[in-house]
Amino acid sequence: MILFLNQFKEYKKAQRNRGAYTLKLKQMNKTELLEELIEFQKKRSTFDSISLEMIIQGEVLFEALILHCESIEMQKFSKTYLKHLKYELQHLLTKKLQ
Repeated sequence: MILFLNQFKEYKKAQRNRGAYTLKLKQMNKTELLEELIEFQKKRSTFDSISLEMIIQGEVLFEALILHCESIEMQKFSKTYLKHLKYELQHLLTKKLQ
């Protein structure tokens, strides 16, 4: 039960930080969004597993990229990665409950 409560707290914290990160991204231009994507990918590649906070940040980032990207390829990439993050979130939460 304690493990579940810790994961729940981590999830709620990540959700609270979602708003601040969304505001940060809204203030960025397209180039800055792409730089944020590169930083996200660098950070993601340094860890063996992805944290709840990174998943939430990734969701916000890829939602922003879907809305602001100019190329169809980037939009498809963002949608695909967003689906992957949603799967990761579901898997992580389900795994933590077991």
